[in-house]
Amino acid sequence: MTSFTIGIFVFGENVKSVPLACLAIGMMLVGITGMSHFSRLTTAAAVPMDDDGTEMVEFDERESLIVSETSASIRKKKHVSAEAEGSHSQNDLASIIEPKAPQCASLENELAVHNGCDIVTKGVVLHVFGLTFTRRQLGFLGATTNGLWGGLQLVPLHYARLDDPEAYSGLGYLMSISTGSLMVTCGAWILRFGVSIHRCKSVRGGYNAMPSFHFRSMWFYGLLAGFLYSVGCIGSILSVVYLGQGVGYTLTQSAMLISGLWGILYFKEITGRRKVAMWFVSAIVTVAGLLLLSYEHKGGGVHR
Repeated sequence: MTSFTIGIFVFGENVKSVPLACLAIGMMLVGITGMSHFSRLTTAAAVPMDDDGTEMVEFDERESLIVSETSASIRKKKHVSAEAEGSHSQNDLASIIEPKAPQCASLENELAVHNGCDIVTKGVVLHVFGLTFTRRQLGFLGATTNGLWGGLQLVPLHYARLDDPEAYSGLGYLMSISTGSLMVTCGAWILRFGVSIHRCKSVRGGYNAMPSFHFRSMWFYGLLAGFLYSVGCIGSILSVVYLGQGVGYTLTQSAMLISGLWGILYFKEITGRRKVAMWFVSAIVTVAGLLLLSYEHKGGGVHR
């Protein structure tokens, strides 16, 4: 939506019919909303009220399974009797939902309570800078931020091509955008390291509290993810160069179809015939919007 608005209404890129192009965007939004809705994991159990009266959100199937398995493991290890098991089960579950952690704990432990930290979590309720969010709300907030901010990532390409269209015909822009990505990644790590030092009151403690790089287990998968992302980025650049910001980059949002199919066919994240069927109906609406938008593209050659 962001790239389409900027491309059509700010850069003035030509389409055969603005109303039909807007209709295509509307169809895509409806389809993507449907896919997101029917991709939601099934709710299984509710979490009780918090101590301060805040209603805890519901666990999904995966979170409920983790809690039940962990609680059962605790009971097995302690070898409690049948009578004592009933009295301890609630305490075990509470310790999972709201575990305690020292002030300078690892920032990876998303379920730990960090006293005096910027982000405090209780089960699936998070307190960020004095505001209370559920994990689902923060997920939608992150997705919205990505949509608004990510839709701008190839806008600088438009202005770069105004100065030298031949130099930035496609792959010539890749080194520039890669350098910017490296700077942001390093800057984010330094910023988080600084926050960790502030929390732990020492450089060594701050470094030890930082998330592990997991080189041994992640080197292959991390490199593979970076390779796939970079190939996709090259495709996005070429799409914007030849189709324009409004049409080209918007069409790259079809990536959600691929990720959704992985979730259904491989990871089995969506279960139930009705949910899967409705997801595919939403996907068809999205594809129809994509085809209509591509048909509305006008002109040939390279866009400036």
